[in-house]
Amino acid sequence: MSKSIQGLSEIAAHHDLFLFDQWGVVHDGQALYPHFAETLEQLRAMPNKTLLVLSNSSKRACHSRSLMHGMGLREGLWDDIITSGEHCLHCLRERPDGFYSNLGRNYYGIHWPEGYDLPEDLDYHAVNDLTSADFLLLTGLGQPVAAYRPILQQALELDLPLVCANPDLYSPEGGVIKDCPGLLLEQYREMGGKTTSHGKPAKELYDLILQQYPHDPARVLAIGDSLHHDIQGANNAGIASLFLTQGVHRDDWNALLAQGHDVASASAELGRYFGARFDYVMAGLRW
Repeated sequence: MSKSIQGLSEIAAHHDLFLFDQWGVVHDGQALYPHFAETLEQLRAMPNKTLLVLSNSSKRACHSRSLMHGMGLREGLWDDIITSGEHCLHCLRERPDGFYSNLGRNYYGIHWPEGYDLPEDLDYHAVNDLTSADFLLLTGLGQPVAAYRPILQQALELDLPLVCANPDLYSPEGGVIKDCPGLLLEQYREMGGKTTSHGKPAKELYDLILQQYPHDPARVLAIGDSLHHDIQGANNAGIASLFLTQGVHRDDWNALLAQGHDVASASAELGRYFGARFDYVMAGLRW
């Protein structure tokens, strides 16, 4: 059964490695959530604590760092930032056995409106015609999800594999919940397309983190707002999790409370519906 807590101070002594999601935990895409900075300051003051920001962002860690600095977080409040985009670039560069070993060099990109460019040291080339592409590179959405159906259908007919650098389905953006690239990833999989993705909830990511930052899994806590990714990822890795109701599931959570559920029964209902279990629950992170 999930335990409702009022502040991270109630459980901080039981954990040494903390994995913070970015969108939905640190900020809503536009501004920091209240009490987040204070909470990290308090946690930072405790001995032997490792704090990582773990983000399903197609962009590099330096972009997340700049974004959080711009919102007022000082350097030194975390030990590292790990993004799905960084891991995707690593695989494109190193071409490990399996999906990447025979991947071609020409890609058709589906990106956020601001665009996306691979680093110049990678020997890949963007093309504007699917018939010239070896694979799809999915990093964002520039149009409504339905608009991509013809592209996915043609890509499927051409047997193009899809690489997704951000598997999130939804993400908070100010006062709204926006669609994310994972919706296209799932759609292409359902159509029968070959895909690979990076980031949460893949167990591989957590294995890599624990190799780089060795800790007893029983002393690791994942903090997130997405049951699909943050919490399911923690379940896959066998680590504890804290679910914050302020993020992508806020409408689901509020609807359950409006129906008369208390925190315990709402947690159980939401966990059953999404097939994810979480150890702790609170509205937003605070000390």
